[in-house]
Amino acid sequence: MSRKTKKVVCRASQRKVFSTRHPGAVARFVFYLLRNRVAPLYYFEPLLKIVDGLRQFPEARNDLLQICEQLAELGYPNAGTLRSLILGGTQEGSPPSG
Repeated sequence: MSRKTKKVVCRASQRKVFSTRHPGAVARFVFYLLRNRVAPLYYFEPLLKIVDGLRQFPEARNDLLQICEQLAELGYPNAGTLRSLILGGTQEGSPPSG
């Protein structure tokens, strides 16, 4: 990851204003970083912090699920758990329990 990209990711993970004003765009940016292998393949923590902040926004859900798929492809061991959290404990396509 370039130094400039790393700064942007770190700032985004520290400031909720990015994710609250433009959650879909932020999620797509994280997906872009993972898909194009711009993010380091051994240190996902800043990106996971951003994803955690975006989980509350329904408009970012599909992008977050794509992020989970990319994380799984890159070998992140908790990608399935993260996907379940994003889905709210439901299987995709099934109604929420409750």
